[in-house]
Amino acid sequence: MRKMFLLVLIAFAIGQSVCAQATRREIFMTSSDAAIPYRIPAIAQASNGQLICVADYRWNKGDIGWSPELYGSRIDLKYRLSADGRSFGPEHTVVFGSGSKNPARAGFGDATLVADRETGDVLMLCVMGNVSWGDTSDRNPMRVARILSQDNGTTWSEPTEITSDIYNLYDGLQGLFFGSGKMYQSRIHKLGSHYRIYAAMLAKPGGNRVVYSDDFGKTWHALGGPNAQPCPEGDEPKIIELPNGKLLLSSRTDGGRYFNLFSYDDVADGTGSWQEPVLSNQSNNGIVALSNACNGGVEIVRARRLLDNRPVYLLLQSVPFGPQRANVGIYYKELPLDYAFSDVSDLATHWTGRFQVSQLPSAYSEILLLQDGHLAFIYEECSHIQAYTIVHRLLSLEEITNGLYRIDLGDVKQ
Repeated sequence: MRKMFLLVLIAFAIGQSVCAQATRREIFMTSSDAAIPYRIPAIAQASNGQLICVADYRWNKGDIGWSPELYGSRIDLKYRLSADGRSFGPEHTVVFGSGSKNPARAGFGDATLVADRETGDVLMLCVMGNVSWGDTSDRNPMRVARILSQDNGTTWSEPTEITSDIYNLYDGLQGLFFGSGKMYQSRIHKLGSHYRIYAAMLAKPGGNRVVYSDDFGKTWHALGGPNAQPCPEGDEPKIIELPNGKLLLSSRTDGGRYFNLFSYDDVADGTGSWQEPVLSNQSNNGIVALSNACNGGVEIVRARRLLDNRPVYLLLQSVPFGPQRANVGIYYKELPLDYAFSDVSDLATHWTGRFQVSQLPSAYSEILLLQDGHLAFIYEECSHIQAYTIVHRLLSLEEITNGLYRIDLGDVKQ
């Protein structure tokens, strides 16, 4: 009996390993020091089910505005599409950076995506130009571009600069850029042509800001008003809508994450209030990013606890577990179905468990709930020693939670 039990365990482990390899795809590969590196993954799923993955192609081998001696700080944005989340079509270019030929269009990078659930519209926001975060100022700001697709991400428009549209929402900003990966579309609020979308950014001075749009990015408004500062000490952020319509901000910081909650007073005019941000780290059994600060994805899903089939929510957050930028994985936290999302301190602390995705140096990541109930996970990994290859994994909630939970498909299809 003991021998049979061990054989079952071995077979299960082999099955899990084969399954992991079957759903792992290196979609943008950096194979050598001499290669032009890829960085900063972004992801969305279009209304027709098509998966869109985007990454920087960094001729300058750095962030926007870095290394002007290398191709004039040129960065392109590349994308690949998948009909099933497992196989991907060829690489295409969203937009080519102009390098030294045109400083205002020298590079395009740090993309964030959202796909409309009712149409074929997909929105991308990104940084453009040749001004770095360290050099941005009110006289020479980092620029913002909007790029649109109306065919589920198959083709893309020319970039439209919206720098002044965003900066003019606030007084005295010297620089800003949106948190890469994904924006979030409301399941609840539709006051314009599309369901409301939210995007979070890092700005200086004053840390994070959140904006929203009811016309799919044509016009933008400051969530909570022009004086709202949801996380003054925060770095690169993400934003999601919670089941009751409140918003959860998750922001990068050394060793963990900051979290904060927004509640509406009036949805139509975007007024409301933020709580005080709470640090989640090793000291309160929160999110641990040991010896690193790196952006990651946040998501919330409805699930069933397999022990008793009880419906619950699971809050998910990805980070490099560390030490340093390595061992990317996903934390999860169980919440009751009647949870009020009233106290950010409770959300930030005492997470339930975690799942390690990579065993290698690895950094930025994003997680997205798909229409079929799988979770798409896209991340940077030194798969070929070099930094970085962009890897896509298709995960089940059972795999992430070691068999404790499964997705509640009834909620996914809402």
